[in-house]
Amino acid sequence: MESKIKNLILLLLIVIVLYLRGVTFNSIILISLLLKIRYAIYLWNTPGIGMPHSFNGASMRKWLKDNGYKIDYSNKKLIRKSDNYAIDLHAKGNNEKVIHLCKMKQETSKLLIDNGIPAPPFYICDSKLSIDDNLTNIFLKLKPPFVVKPTLGAKGEQVTVDIQTYKELHEKVENLMKNLKWNSTLNKYNECMVEEYTRGKDYRIFLHKHKIVDIVEKVSGKVKGNGESTLRELIEKYNKTRTKVNKGATNNHTLKNIDEKYFKKQGYSLDSVVPNGESVKLSGVVNLSNGAISRPVNINDVDPNNIEMFEHCSRILGGLNLGIDYVSPNISLPYTSGGVIIEVNGDPGFGPHRVAHKSSLEIHKTFVEALFE
Repeated sequence: MESKIKNLILLLLIVIVLYLRGVTFNSIILISLLLKIRYAIYLWNTPGIGMPHSFNGASMRKWLKDNGYKIDYSNKKLIRKSDNYAIDLHAKGNNEKVIHLCKMKQETSKLLIDNGIPAPPFYICDSKLSIDDNLTNIFLKLKPPFVVKPTLGAKGEQVTVDIQTYKELHEKVENLMKNLKWNSTLNKYNECMVEEYTRGKDYRIFLHKHKIVDIVEKVSGKVKGNGESTLRELIEKYNKTRTKVNKGATNNHTLKNIDEKYFKKQGYSLDSVVPNGESVKLSGVVNLSNGAISRPVNINDVDPNNIEMFEHCSRILGGLNLGIDYVSPNISLPYTSGGVIIEVNGDPGFGPHRVAHKSSLEIHKTFVEALFE
């Protein structure tokens, strides 16, 4: 929607220029400049170039410059100056087959389940069936609580978790099926996926060549009351001060996918004044792009069975650099204690690791050098 608004503004400016100046040499130069500015904005907001999860942020850009790397914005490449070796900023060393597989969540989950790796059971809604018929199939195949999400998506967008009632499931499935986005890559509409919801702690595991490079725990964004501000005001303040409070976060790491059932369970509405010191959970979607924070995990605290399972998962998918999203009561317990892989990212974001390590120079070095190794 934001992109459409920007394009409409650009079109309006072009019309104004032509109306006031006519088709002259100067007006053509001015229109060309406007188009270049719009393209620069597009590049800045393209994942892997300007978006926060990869190479945005002053500390990262400075590290790249100081250590012999540069970004080719127009071709979306990260280049090592010493030998001009370049990697695609989206692919991060992975081939198209791996990227496609990781994007299609149902294909990833099926492959993992078929190979004995824990992943949530799922159901793909059939657009030819009614919502009620789809829900009947869901309850026959899966156990509540549920997750509803698109088969292709990112940043927790259009995702609802911890759905426990038929009424809420009906509402979320119906809403998503009515608002499925067109996938230009696959040349078809997205699909609605429902899977069993797993409660626990959220972890991101970054692997390079099937070996773990870094692990972080992601914690859902919360606001804390001061006895004066409403919940709505606290959310606005949290979003405005995000980059100051959490080093490594950016302006795009804000609370967006807010689920009212969470704060209603705690007895609040958006207009409630939250008592001093009281924390309010706002969403079950634990994603940096939804205001979550992250903290480092010592690999020595990870159960060896989990390490073996993560590396096995990486080998099955065949990716060079992968980000595994794992939910478990605790990563120190073996995955047989209720741990599941909820997603694998073929374009693993750097954001969770950068925030967890407070934009340290060492984490920049670890991440970038892994991409080129």
